[in-house]
Amino acid sequence: MFFLFSLLALEFIATDENVQELSDLSKTVPVFMLFHSPYCPHCKKILPLWNLLGKQYFNEENVVIAQINCVENKKAAEHFINVKSYPTFGLIQNSTTSVVFVERTWEEWTKFIDRLKTFGKNYRCKIWLSQAGNYPSFVYKSPKNPEETCDDIQEILKQVPGAKDRIYADPNYNDTACQVNLHNEYGFLYEKQKNYSNFIPFIRDFLHQPLGDWEISDIVNSMRRLAFVIYDDPKHIKAFTDISLNMSIDYLFGKLKYEEFIKMYPTIELERSELPALGVTNYYNTRFMIMTNVKVNDHLYNRLTALNNITVNETMKYSMAKLFKVSEEEMFGKAAPKDISYFELIIIVVGSITILAVLVLLVVNFTRKGDSRIRNRILITSFNNMKAYFSSLCNKNGSYQQKTPVSFL
Repeated sequence: MFFLFSLLALEFIATDENVQELSDLSKTVPVFMLFHSPYCPHCKKILPLWNLLGKQYFNEENVVIAQINCVENKKAAEHFINVKSYPTFGLIQNSTTSVVFVERTWEEWTKFIDRLKTFGKNYRCKIWLSQAGNYPSFVYKSPKNPEETCDDIQEILKQVPGAKDRIYADPNYNDTACQVNLHNEYGFLYEKQKNYSNFIPFIRDFLHQPLGDWEISDIVNSMRRLAFVIYDDPKHIKAFTDISLNMSIDYLFGKLKYEEFIKMYPTIELERSELPALGVTNYYNTRFMIMTNVKVNDHLYNRLTALNNITVNETMKYSMAKLFKVSEEEMFGKAAPKDISYFELIIIVVGSITILAVLVLLVVNFTRKGDSRIRNRILITSFNNMKAYFSSLCNKNGSYQQKTPVSFL
C-alpha cells in the first residue's frame, strides 16, 4: 500500500488520489483526521502542532494521524464528510467518518488518542468518543473489556442489523447500559441491565427517528405510545420537532398526510381547517384519540404527560388496526386489557377509603383495651391485603401493567 507522507509531519496526507487507501486503512485501524483550509486562521495556528502530533505517533500501530486540505482536495474531503466549518476533527472507522468534538490543544488530542489505543489495532466495532454521527445512534456501555464488548455488539447486530454504523462501544464502564442519542443535544441512558439482550427491543424501537420517514405500520410492537401528526403542510411537522425529542422517552412521534388518514378513516370527521391534528394512542397502542388545531405549548406538554400517566377509556375511540395494517381480529383477538375510566377509578378509590375506615373503627374498638402493638400489626396487615386486592383490580390483565394510580391507595 502506498502512503503519501509529509516531510515535516510524518503523517498520512489525504488527497484526491489516495482517498481509497485511507478508507481501506480505516477498516483495520482508527484514523484521527484534521480537515483544514489554507484560508482559515485557526487552521494556520494549529497546523504546526498537528504536524508534531503526526510525528509523535508515527510508529504507533493502533492509530493513524491524518490531515486533508479540503480546498485543494475537495473530492476527497466530500468522500469522508460534509465539512461545515474549519478546522474540523474527524474519526474514520470502517470507512465511516464522524465528527469529533475535541479542543484544539495537545493535551486533549493525546488524551483522545490514548482512548483510541485501548481498542487495539484490529478492532471490530465503532468506538465511542463523544463524537457526532448518524442519528439516532446508540452507545453500548459495558464493564467488560473492549474485545468482549465488541463481541456483544456483534450479537446485537445479528438481531438488529439496522443498527450497523449506528452503535458504538464504550467498554470498562461501571454498569451495563445503553445510551441513545436522538440528536446532538437530546439523549438518555437506559441503565442497570443484566446483559446486552435487554437492549435489543430498546434499540429496535429507537431506530425510528422522531417524525422520520417510516410507516406507522412498522412500529406495531413499539415499547412507547405513538403520537402521530396529521398534516397537509410541511410547516406543521417542523413545529413538533422539539416536543418529539423532549418527550421521546414516552412517545414515538410519527407523521401522516391528511389525505392518507382520510382514506383510511373516511368516517372520522376531520377537516383541513382543524390541522395540524395529533393522534395519540392508549397504553397498549390499540386505540387512539385525535386532538385538533394543535399548538405546541406548555398545555400540550401537560396534556400528553397526563395521558401517559392514565388513559381514559371514553377518549380512545378509534382502532389502530388500519394504521398498523392488521385485521381487527389480530388487533383485539387477544383479550385486550380495558383502560380504567374515571368512574371506575372513583369507585376504586372511594371503596378503598370506606373499607379502610371501617377496618380502623373495628380494629380500634376490638383492641381498645388491648396491646397497641397488636392493633398496629392488624391495621398494617389489613391495609396491605386491601392494597393488593385493589391493585389486582387495577391490573386486570396479568401480562400488562396498567398505569392506574395504585399509589392513591
